[in-house]
Amino acid sequence: MTLRLTRRVEATALAALIALGAFPTMAQDVELDFWTEFTTAPKLPVLEEIVADFNAANPGIVVTHTGFESTPYETTLRASFAGGNPADIVEINGGANLFHCAEGGGLLDLTDFVAERQDQIAPGVESWYEFGGKSCGVPLDLSIGNLLWCNTRMFEEGIDPATLSTWEGFRAAAQTF
Repeated sequence: MTLRLTRRVEATALAALIALGAFPTMAQDVELDFWTEFTTAPKLPVLEEIVADFNAANPGIVVTHTGFESTPYETTLRASFAGGNPADIVEINGGANLFHCAEGGGLLDLTDFVAERQDQIAPGVESWYEFGGKSCGVPLDLSIGNLLWCNTRMFEEGIDPATLSTWEGFRAAAQTF
């Protein structure tokens, strides 16, 4: 199950991340690297369109997207932040991965930007992008992983789904299944 933020929010987030980069002047040419884990559809074509639209609407700024496969990306991020040379804009999985990058001071404080758009961000996910009392990121999308799936016909064989609300109930159901 994925809750996608609107394309407008994604484009706004990209624009804000670029604008908050504290460039001396926007009149000169600016080239920015943007790294993500987006290497295939459905996310890659959408992101490429957002970047192309942003580049077209903002002469003098060129954003170049590079997508990495998941495991190599995590390694690349850690090495680049440890070496002090990450991309200008990065997609980071929230929580521990973000904290690792934030600990060394490598992330821009986006607290004011996030506060102004709080009504566009799913409630309850602040712990994924906050570190040290500051917002260090903007949710691009929320992917819920590690879910348990089951064949509902199995419940017809005498398992009450309400019993799964406890660990003991879950274990008993697993034994029955």
